[in-house]
Amino acid sequence: MSLTAVLTPIWIIAIGGILDGIICKTQHALRVFSWTLLFGFMTLLVLKVDHSVSALTWGIVFVPLLVLMSIFAAALVYIMHGRHIGYFRLTDLQYAAGMLYSGASLSSIILIMMFLIQDLARPSTRNSMILMEILAPLSLALLSLGAYAVSRDEYERLLQYGGQAAVHPMKLSLEKSGWNVVESKGVTCMPMFGEVKCEPLDPRQRNKFVTLCTCCGCYPYEEEEENTYVGPSHHGHGSPRRLT
Repeated sequence: MSLTAVLTPIWIIAIGGILDGIICKTQHALRVFSWTLLFGFMTLLVLKVDHSVSALTWGIVFVPLLVLMSIFAAALVYIMHGRHIGYFRLTDLQYAAGMLYSGASLSSIILIMMFLIQDLARPSTRNSMILMEILAPLSLALLSLGAYAVSRDEYERLLQYGGQAAVHPMKLSLEKSGWNVVESKGVTCMPMFGEVKCEPLDPRQRNKFVTLCTCCGCYPYEEEEENTYVGPSHHGHGSPRRLT
């Protein structure tokens, strides 16, 4: 059986994700780019294994996968750091899943780098081959345990709320163009994490966070101005009023 046939289920998922992001536009551009990287990696792998294209080296084949793993690791750092400073309110199971995902991504990157190094420096040593054989199932096991933790968290939420989505009121502000939603407490749906509660950071701590870490400026902050323009006064003066 050829590798193309073996990867048929993943072909369907990757193509479906790309078409859904381009045509339906229901996904973030970064997620569509990730599906494209996965599709590119499988294409290069099939050309290398099934068709024996000599121009393709293993280094070229694994470039899309390395970029994909780097994006995955950066997203994990963003989520876990957001939980540390109080933006993401992860549950205990979601936090455990994040740690397991981090271990899986780190071991996967090490495995790929070792494979590329061994491919360039043949013959391979026995110790490095044993380590690679350990890292491969370890990465899969950590990823599976993280997915199990998230599914367990979703199941407990289902038993607690009965499948009903929680209602999170949003703040409104009246601007010149009309009413606008102010980002506040709510829930966002993340791949491999499920529903994650989030809450904008206190603007009074912005300078402190940015001083400690520059990437903290990427997280949303609450608006410092609480007064909202509501229109002219009805007391005959025609001056605007503000509600507090």
